Amino acid sequence: LKEKLYEKIFIKPVDGEGGYGIMIFHLSENNKYINNNDVELSETFLSNIGKENNYIIQSGVIQDEGITKIYPSAVNTFRITTENIMGKVRIVCSALRIGRQGKEVDNASQDGIVLGIDCNSGTCSDYASTEEGEIFYKHPDSNFVFKNHKINEWNSIVDFTIECASKLPQFTYLGWDIALTEVGPIAIETNLGFSIDLYQIALGGLRENFKINDLNKYWKKSRSLGNGKSL
Repeated sequence: LKEKLYEKIFIKPVDGEGGYGIMIFHLSENNKYINNNDVELSETFLSNIGKENNYIIQSGVIQDEGITKIYPSAVNTFRITTENIMGKVRIVCSALRIGRQGKEVDNASQDGIVLGIDCNSGTCSDYASTEEGEIFYKHPDSNFVFKNHKINEWNSIVDFTIECASKLPQFTYLGWDIALTEVGPIAIETNLGFSIDLYQIALGGLRENFKINDLNKYWKKSRSLGNGKSL
């Protein structure tokens, strides 16, 4: 880290979710990494937090200029779910997670908003939503209007995500966090439990996305208990 002098460092607990527990350090003028609480990233600091948990350390990335215009303070990632059945990979659904209120993370659970993205065209939905259902037709900080906006390099994002999913054929469904950087798409992480409710907030019902035709394949019929009640 001292050699590379990244502008920003993210430290994430390996068992974390929803953006909780993430620590962010910025490179200072004297080439030290300092967080908003004036704590320095050092070997002693890492040793101390490592006694309680394991962490992933990642450098910050420079996102695509078009995504930065939507919200500049965070790397706004695409949550894209892939399906891999017998080696045939497809995109099931996609949404853009966007930070707000000056926060440096884009998680909906950290007051971020979620914007639906059309899988085929990369066109944004008319509005973004919070977890609580609050609706924004434009970003509340940047005033960026969502309707009819088309994501830069969407085809590249789709191709890259499908390529990533094809390398993990043992998992039928994965939820990818993809960032579009100045040099193209990269995978931040993938998730086995990928918060299907996030898509429902942004896209509504998902039966058609997952091609669910036979409901009994997914939910068992109720079983009679013989006393007028059912289980």
